[in-house]
Amino acid sequence: MAFTKYIIVFLILLPFIAYFVLTDAVPGNCNRPCGLLYTSGDCNRDCIIKQRARGGACQMYDKILYCCCN
Repeated sequence: MAFTKYIIVFLILLPFIAYFVLTDAVPGNCNRPCGLLYTSGDCNRDCIIKQRARGGACQMYDKILYCCCN
């Protein structure tokens, strides 16, 4: 019974683990995946405010858009 609880916890944490693995595999200053709710404008603002970069935009790596700061 306790083993089942560990499997459920693992399945809940799996998307977060995959997120960090995928984002670490992206070259350069790219981190967060871009999508419908997170646009190039959001990416640009986050790069300027959080990363202290000149700006940023969504760029494609391995068929996924990522926020890349420059």
